[in-house]
Amino acid sequence: MNSIKGGTADISVHEKLPNGKLKAIHKASGGPWGGIYVDRNYLAMLTEVFGTKAMEELKKKEMGDYVDLLREFETKKRDFSSKKGDKATFRISATLRESFDKYEKGSLNEKISSLQYGKALELRGSDKLRVEPNIIKRWFDGPLNQMIQHVKEILEEPNMAKVSSILFVGGFGESFYAQERMMEEFGNKRLIVPKEAGLVVLKGAVRFGHDPGLVSSRILQYTYGVRGRVVFNEELHANKDDAEVEVVDGGKVVKNGFIVLARAGEEVQLGDERTEYGGPVWDGQLLTKFCIIRTQEPNPVLSNESGSHEIGSLTVEHSEGDSIDDKAMAVTFLFGDTELKVKVTVEKTGRTCFLSIDCLK
Repeated sequence: MNSIKGGTADISVHEKLPNGKLKAIHKASGGPWGGIYVDRNYLAMLTEVFGTKAMEELKKKEMGDYVDLLREFETKKRDFSSKKGDKATFRISATLRESFDKYEKGSLNEKISSLQYGKALELRGSDKLRVEPNIIKRWFDGPLNQMIQHVKEILEEPNMAKVSSILFVGGFGESFYAQERMMEEFGNKRLIVPKEAGLVVLKGAVRFGHDPGLVSSRILQYTYGVRGRVVFNEELHANKDDAEVEVVDGGKVVKNGFIVLARAGEEVQLGDERTEYGGPVWDGQLLTKFCIIRTQEPNPVLSNESGSHEIGSLTVEHSEGDSIDDKAMAVTFLFGDTELKVKVTVEKTGRTCFLSIDCLK
């Protein structure tokens, strides 16, 4: 199991096979719990102390100082540990102090005292803020608590009983405090933090690019399919207000059906193909558009249901006078890689068109 830093924490669960390859045993998941939210909490405190106008001026007019502030915080963030009882020192740029004096009334010490931090936050000299560990923990604990809870929910699933190790990578993986929290919460697992954890994701992507077969199978996070006509089903479609029903050759069809080629939670092997013959075509069309749809719902009925999204499309052009047989096509989804590859083939001529979609986004 691993978690990757950024705007999100991304969690996946794999089994290592005897041949050294990886097999996914749980669909990829995660949420907005990355290390960037620790940065935001720190900046929110600075805004509370120095005021919105001073912080906005720093970002707009003194970008170099603003970047230095974030760069220093990144270092302090990684080194922070709950085992250190001393206050942490954060440097303040002179331009931020000057902006505070311009826009705020009273002294900076008076402003800090008014915020009811007590002795947990204090000004040292003209360019340093000293912050108690308990405040810094709160910057981390919001995103960390959500990530930890999500990992616990995954591990409680029956088929996760054999998970023995947690691989902790990305920027959060380099944080001593995040490591401590993970060891506290998952002491019965082996926590692996590689050297240069922040670069592991990049190195893994490069290696995977050279050898996509490293991951032999994946668990789909979404249900994939195409928008097309399906036979009207009283049980499925009668209560669907958005169903576009019409009569064709004396029978009812639904024009906006969700034709499923693979379902969320299903395991797909590298190179696994799924084909639907016929496709969303009907007589009289010179252009046939295949709308590629995905949803997290495992059993979707309509292509425009809530949660369903068009992620790409392929258009096939026909010739004047083509018969229904001339327009017969097959749409094929190729799974297993980080990209979903879609191919539409005109059966009579063998003419094909292709589309690749990043299925990890």
